[in-house]
Amino acid sequence: MFEDVADRLREANQGKLPFEDQVEYLSDLRSSVLENKKMEQDLLFMYTYMAAITTQP
Repeated sequence: MFEDVADRLREANQGKLPFEDQVEYLSDLRSSVLENKKMEQDLLFMYTYMAAITTQP
Protein backbone atom coordinates (compact mmCIF):
# COMPACT_ATOMS: atom_id res chain seq x y z
CA MET A 1 0.00 0.00 0.00
CA PHE A 2 2.64 2.55 1.04
CA GLU A 3 5.07 1.41 -1.63
CA ASP A 4 2.92 3.10 -4.26
CA VAL A 5 2.87 6.34 -2.27
CA ALA A 6 6.65 6.28 -1.84
CA ASP A 7 7.14 5.59 -5.54
CA ARG A 8 4.86 8.47 -6.51
CA LEU A 9 6.63 10.83 -4.11
CA ARG A 10 10.03 9.83 -5.49
CA GLU A 11 8.84 10.45 -9.05
CA ALA A 12 7.52 13.89 -8.12
CA ASN A 13 10.70 14.91 -6.25
CA GLN A 14 13.53 13.88 -8.59
CA GLY A 15 14.02 10.49 -6.92
CA LYS A 16 14.06 11.62 -3.29
CA LEU A 17 11.49 11.41 -0.55
CA PRO A 18 10.65 14.62 1.29
CA PHE A 19 12.74 14.99 4.45
CA GLU A 20 14.76 11.87 3.56
CA ASP A 21 18.05 13.64 4.35
CA GLN A 22 16.79 14.92 7.69
CA VAL A 23 15.54 11.48 8.73
CA GLU A 24 18.90 9.93 7.82
CA TYR A 25 20.74 12.64 9.78
CA LEU A 26 18.54 12.10 12.84
CA SER A 27 19.05 8.35 12.62
CA ASP A 28 22.82 8.82 12.53
CA LEU A 29 22.65 11.26 15.44
CA ARG A 30 20.58 8.79 17.48
CA SER A 31 23.10 6.03 16.83
CA SER A 32 25.95 8.30 17.86
CA VAL A 33 24.23 9.30 21.12
CA LEU A 34 23.48 5.68 21.99
CA GLU A 35 27.09 4.69 21.33
CA ASN A 36 28.38 7.54 23.52
CA LYS A 37 26.17 6.38 26.39
CA LYS A 38 27.78 2.94 26.20
CA MET A 39 31.25 4.51 26.24
CA GLU A 40 30.51 6.46 29.43
CA GLN A 41 29.61 3.27 31.28
CA ASP A 42 32.78 1.57 30.07
CA LEU A 43 34.90 4.50 31.21
CA LEU A 44 33.26 4.50 34.64
CA PHE A 45 33.98 0.79 34.99
CA MET A 46 37.61 1.24 33.95
CA TYR A 47 38.17 4.18 36.34
CA THR A 48 36.67 2.20 39.21
CA TYR A 49 38.76 -0.85 38.36
CA MET A 50 41.98 1.17 38.10
CA ALA A 51 41.30 2.95 41.37
CA ALA A 52 40.68 -0.39 43.08
CA ILE A 53 43.91 -2.02 41.86
CA THR A 54 46.07 0.99 42.72
CA THR A 55 44.91 1.07 46.34
CA GLN A 56 45.88 -2.56 47.01
CA PRO A 57 49.21 -3.03 48.81
